[in-house]
Amino acid sequence: MTFRDRLRAELDAQRINKKELAQELGISYSTLLSYIDARAVMPAADMAVRIAARLGVTVEYLVDGGAGQGGCSAQSQALLNELSKLSAAEQKELISAFLSIIHIQTSSLSANPLIHTAASGR
Repeated sequence: MTFRDRLRAELDAQRINKKELAQELGISYSTLLSYIDARAVMPAADMAVRIAARLGVTVEYLVDGGAGQGGCSAQSQALLNELSKLSAAEQKELISAFLSIIHIQTSSLSANPLIHTAASGR
């Protein structure tokens, strides 16, 4: 993936309006589009830093895919962003439900002898 691809993925995952982002960054809409369209213009370093900060990722992630999100994909980061909007009680309830689902699925998989045999190499 390129800077353009990762920037596009972040904008999509976070559902960020490109016109509003351009305004926030103090650049024209066409300049922002030049970063994400076929022209694939690489912004100046200071602009790349501002874009990364606004998206909650590092410049390294946008430039070369470095762990700018704690190793999360754009989709995972978007999920974490949504989770952070919930109250502490709602977060706790949702995390508990999620862990229960994971436990149930893991238990189902380990109870299946075909999966156990395949996993053990037999």
